[in-house]
Amino acid sequence: VRMLEQADELFISLNTVARHVSHIFSKIDAANRVEAATCANQRGIV
Repeated sequence: VRMLEQADELFISLNTVARHVSHIFSKIDAANRVEAATCANQRGIV
């Protein structure tokens, strides 16, 4: 899902979505969405 679609769905700004995604990446030490998805898969989240 693109960040703009997420922002529209949640009624928040695109910058807010980007900030949330950035914070999530920092917390799980992921550089991009692929690494984040791999981390989630390894932890049994998805």
